Amino acid sequence: MTTRNSTTQPSVVFNELFRNFAPPRPVTPWRWVEKDEAWRGELDLPGFAKEEVKVSLDKERVLLIEAKQPEPAEGEERDFTRSEATYRVRLPREADAEKLEAKLENGVLQVTIPKLTPDSQIARHIELN
Repeated sequence: MTTRNSTTQPSVVFNELFRNFAPPRPVTPWRWVEKDEAWRGELDLPGFAKEEVKVSLDKERVLLIEAKQPEPAEGEERDFTRSEATYRVRLPREADAEKLEAKLENGVLQVTIPKLTPDSQIARHIELN
């Protein structure tokens, strides 16, 4: 009869092999900065023209960025692989969705999400008619 110690059991050996292994973390393409008056985000969209990028806001306050390049003409080759990209960002409650701004410059989408002013966040009394 053979006895196994903890270093020869398959599960222990397997666990030891992968002890320091961690799956890669998802990389967010956004870079965000929070200022007193707004959040500013940058998203790299190299190779996309302004006409190929659509920025919209749905009624659940989700900012949707869709970038899509047209299919290449017959026989035309592309020297890149990405021709579509979609990103979603839920706006914070304190965001002023009416004043949202976006611009695409040199392959970088810049989004500015202004914060509501303290005056607009104050509770108020509503008169009954």
